[in-house]
Order: sequence, then C-alpha cells, then structure tokens
Amino acid sequence: MGMRHVDENNKQPEVQDSNDVPEAQTVDTAALPAEEVESTEPVEQITDTAALPAQAAEPSVEVSEPVVPLEPIDADPALEPNEVPEPQPEQTIEPAAPEVPAMPDATQPEPAVPPVVAPAPKSALLSKKRIIIAATVVVAIVAAVVTWLLLTPKSSPAATEQNTETVQQQPRLGVAVTVADGVVEYQLADDPTGTWQPLTVVTELGEGDTVRTDVDGRAVLTLDDGSAVRLDADTLIELTSLVANDIKITQQTGAIYSRVVASDRTYSVVIDGDTTYQALGTAFVTLNKLGESGVQVYQSSVKAGEQTVAEGKQYYTVSSDANVQGKVTDIDLDKLTDDAFVAWNLAEDEKDANFKAKLGVLADVKQKSQAKADEAARLEQERKAQAELAARAKAERDKKAQEEADKKKKQSHNTSKEKITRGTMSLTRSGETFSWSYTGQAVHGYKLVWSKSDSNPRFGSSEAIYFGDISQTSGSLLGKDKIGKGAFYVTVCAYTAGTEAEGCVDYSSVIKYTRN
Repeated sequence: MGMRHVDENNKQPEVQDSNDVPEAQTVDTAALPAEEVESTEPVEQITDTAALPAQAAEPSVEVSEPVVPLEPIDADPALEPNEVPEPQPEQTIEPAAPEVPAMPDATQPEPAVPPVVAPAPKSALLSKKRIIIAATVVVAIVAAVVTWLLLTPKSSPAATEQNTETVQQQPRLGVAVTVADGVVEYQLADDPTGTWQPLTVVTELGEGDTVRTDVDGRAVLTLDDGSAVRLDADTLIELTSLVANDIKITQQTGAIYSRVVASDRTYSVVIDGDTTYQALGTAFVTLNKLGESGVQVYQSSVKAGEQTVAEGKQYYTVSSDANVQGKVTDIDLDKLTDDAFVAWNLAEDEKDANFKAKLGVLADVKQKSQAKADEAARLEQERKAQAELAARAKAERDKKAQEEADKKKKQSHNTSKEKITRGTMSLTRSGETFSWSYTGQAVHGYKLVWSKSDSNPRFGSSEAIYFGDISQTSGSLLGKDKIGKGAFYVTVCAYTAGTEAEGCVDYSSVIKYTRN
C-alpha cells in the first residue's frame, strides 16, 4: 500500500510505497503563516489503505482512496484582515474510517474512481465572498455617481441661486386693490368655508386667493413692482403664485388685461391648466369665454406655449372662426375701437407714467378711435343743422299758414256786419294754458295778445293769436322753438272784425308769465 502527496508544482498525486502508511497526520497550524491558514488550496488528503483487499494494492490496478478532509480553521472575526493569528495548540486529526467497498469480481476490471478534492475552508470562501460583494457595491456606486455627473447638466449661477431661494422662504410680492367698481368679491385661500366677501380698496390679498367680478363689475390689482392686473366684468382669477421672480395668475373665466413692468421676473397667465401665456415686458389681454380662448398682444410680445406672439398679433386656441384658431394672426384694430374694455385700459395706461409711452398698438387704436369720434361729432353737427333748418322751414310754413287762415277768417268776418255785444273779459293761467270768460258776445271770436317788451299789449301793435270759434275759451302761446323763453305779458280781447273803429275791445287784465 502507498500514500499520495500533492506535488506543489503540478498538483498531481504521486504514489509511494503502499506499505508505508502512517496512522494519523498531525497539522501544526501555529507554524504556518496567515496566508497559508486562509489559503483556498486543497488540503492534503490522508487515506488508510490497510483495510483494503490485497487486490487493491496490486500495481496493475489503480485504486482511488477515500479522502478524509481536514476540519477548516475558521478565521478569528476579531482579527484585522492582515493580522497574523496567535499560535494555537497542535490539533491531531483522526482519519475517518474508510468505507470498505464490496469485493470486485476478479474477472472484471475494477473501474477507475475519480479523485476526490477537498473543498476550500469556509472562512476563506466567506472572506472572498465578502470582498467580491463589497467590491461590486463600490463599483456600482462609483458607476452611478459618474453616470449622474455626466447626464446632469451643470447648473448656472442663476439656477443655483433660485434653488437656494426655493429651499429658503422666497419673497412674495404684495397686491393692492386700486379699483373695485360694481360687484367685486374675493375668497381667501386658507378659508375652509370658501366664503365670498366684498372686495374693496382696503382688502389685503395674498397668494392663492381668488377674485371675481359680476356682470357689471371691474377691478384693478396692482403688484408691488407696478404691474397691473385688470379684470373685466364676469371674470374669475386666482393669484396662484406671488413669488417675486415667478408671478402666476390662473384665469378661470372672463377677460383680464395684464400690464407688466419689464423686469427679470417671470409673469404668466394660465388658462384651464392647458395654455400658459408668459409676458415679455408686455401689455396683453387673455380671454377665456364660451367659444373663445386666446391672447391679444398690444405691446412687446408673449410666449403662448411653443408660439411667440408679437405686438399687434393674436393667438386663439379656441375660436368660432376657423381662420384664426390655432394660428398667429393680425388683430383687427378697427374692432378694438368699439371695445369698451380696451378703451378703459387705454385710459388707465395713459394715467400711468410707466405705461403712457409704451402703448404699442393701443396708440393706433387711440388714433382710430379719435378719428371715429371726430367723424361721429361731425355727423351729429350735420344732423343738428339739418334739424334746425327743417324746424325753421316748418315754422315759416306754419306762420304763413296761420297768416293765410287769419286772412280768410278776417275776410269772412268782414262780410258779416253783426256787432259784438259788449261785456267784461277775465283771464286766468294754468301752466302754459290761458283760459278766459266773457259776459258779452264775441260773435267774431277772440284775440290772445302778447308781448315780451310791452307790459300793456294791444292788438295791432303786439303779437296776437286768433281764435275764431266763439265757443273756444282757452288756448296757449306758440312753442319755445318759435317765440323762445322769458317773460311774456298776455291779455285777451273780443275781436270786432272791422265792425267797430277798434279792432279788439273789452281787454282783460294783463298776466305776466315767465317761461323757462
């Protein structure tokens, strides 16, 4: 029988004299360096062949001997990775009794048994696993950091400053209510009841608050930087953000006019959460009404989503006119001259020194409006002149007609030689109406005589109105358009129609009448 040992150079087993087998192998681990203690190389196997049959030791048959593995020496977890452990007492490893195989058939060749290789010590495997896992984690972290650095864009100083301000409490702009006409209300963001309260010029508004106007209301909200948000009637907005460098208004309904002071801060109006209109130092109107949603730019420009809308242009996301929906088109300035909201904002801008010189296309609207007003005034003057001419012509016709009627009546009365019956005449006035009574018989009618200068008017020297129907006992002077206003002296008499020397007799007392 023989014993195998491992050649350190080629690691191949070598057979020695089979009769020289030691009973036990003693391993002195104290004399070994730390590297060999934790080595993962296979440990020398000890095989006892004494109990095997004689046939197994014959040179013609190579027998694989059972392997008795050494108990692995666990590393001390308290030691550092390169620390050499303290010497331990020698350990004697008793070989395990080999399993005796059944006697092989002498007529059959014994099959070759592959050599059994002892597993590496557990401590070495665990140590290597820990090292591999730790290295993998470190590599993954380094790769992730490198990838992040490569893919993340470098922050500009402005962005870094903005991020710093975001972490801290950023300053907010204040909002002053400078105009609140008609019915205007507001709702506080932190009011759990959602109560609407009347908005006045002393109301303090903050971020998240909501403002609305009724069908007859208008309002102006002025920011600390001088920018103005003007609400038309039937409009609802929310002050979504008042951060100093990021002003954001959410427009639910209606029309608002934004007059923005040029600065580095961002000012935008959001409609329905879909379209954002960002001002670039601008005057513009945003609309969110039934069948109409978009922007009209009056001065500078506005960024509408991916579109840039220049001065004098408009952009509608919703419109009943397919020619303007989804396109940047020209504003019809002639239509703006009839827009009361635009006219109001133009007047407000002209009051402010910051905006008066930056009217944009509103200056053209003003000129067109003025020309339109001048034309309307001219037409009105022509209309009045024509009306006066018509009134004058009618007065002349009426006068001639009256004179003709008087002439005919006179001629008619002159044909009658009947004389009047004398009596007493009395006269009273009620408003513009004069009433008289006569105790005699005025068979030829009455004359209502008046003068503005003679306190004792008489027929023939003063103006007179003839009443030929003797049953008619009341009448009025001519209208203001004919004889004007002022003080009038009025009397009435019985007309003689030439039957007597005097043309009119039995005068009543004179009434002084003032017409305003």
